[in-house]
Amino acid sequence: MDTECLSFADVPGASRLFLDFLQCSPQLRTFYPVAPRTIDELSAHARTRTFDPAIRAAAAAILGRQNRAWHAGEQTIANIERLRRGACAIVTGQQVGLFLGPAYTLYKAITAVRIARDLTSGGVDAVPVFWMASEDHDLAEVNHVYLPDASGELRRLQTASHGALEQPVGSVVLDEDVAGLVAQLVDVVGSSPLLDAVAESYRPGRTFTAAFALLMTRLFSQFGLILLDPADPELHKLARPTLESAAAHSDDLNQQLLARDQELEAAGYHAQVKVVNSST
Repeated sequence: MDTECLSFADVPGASRLFLDFLQCSPQLRTFYPVAPRTIDELSAHARTRTFDPAIRAAAAAILGRQNRAWHAGEQTIANIERLRRGACAIVTGQQVGLFLGPAYTLYKAITAVRIARDLTSGGVDAVPVFWMASEDHDLAEVNHVYLPDASGELRRLQTASHGALEQPVGSVVLDEDVAGLVAQLVDVVGSSPLLDAVAESYRPGRTFTAAFALLMTRLFSQFGLILLDPADPELHKLARPTLESAAAHSDDLNQQLLARDQELEAAGYHAQVKVVNSST
C-alpha cells in the first residue's frame, strides 16, 4: 500500500477556523478554552471531570443491555463495568452507514481504543465508546459505499433500502438487494473471514443500526469498544433534564449563540452553524 500525508491546508473547503485550531492559534482560546492535544493534557483534563453516580449506573445498565444484544465479548462488558465504577469515556462516533461507511469509521474506533489505553496506562482509567448516529435522517449519505476495484477504479455499491419520510436512518430496514451487494464486495476483494462477517451482519430485514452494530462488535469487542445507540428510549429519559433545561432557557441560549456568531465574524471567521431566532 502506498501512503501519503496530506496537509489539511491543501484540502479544498477547509475553514480558516479549523486550520487555526490545528495550528493551536492563541486567537482561538476565546472559543476553545479547553482543547487538549496531547495525552498529558487530556489526562489532566479528565481528572477534573465528575458525573452523577446514579446517571453512571443507569447509563451502564443500558449499555450493558445494548452490547449484549450485539454479542459483545467479555472485554467490552468489563469496560462497561469500569465505566459504571468511574472510568472516563473517550467518545467517537459515525453514522450507521452501509458496510460501516467510509474507512475513517474504522480509524475513529481505533483512535478511541488507543487513547483510552494510553490514558489508562498513565493512571487515568478510561474506556472507548462509539456513538452510532442512528437518529440521523440523511439516508442518501449512508446508503452507499465506494471501494477500489482491481483496476484501481472506484466502484459504488448502493442499496435501495428506504423507510418512511423523515424516518431515522438507524431504523430503516435493509432491502433484499443487500445480499447482492455483499456478493459484489466478494467479487471485488475476494472471499475472507472478514467478508463472511459482513455477510452475517448485513442481512435483509435487519435495520441499519443492527447490522452496523453487529459488524463493529465482531471487529472491536476484543479491544473493549463500547457501542452506544442513542435512539434507546431509556437514554432519552436520562437526557430529559438537559432537554427540559434547554427548552426553558431557549431564548437566552439563542441570544448567546447569535452573539457567538458575531464574535466569530469579528475575529475573521465565518459563523460555524447558522442560528436564527427560531432555531431549536
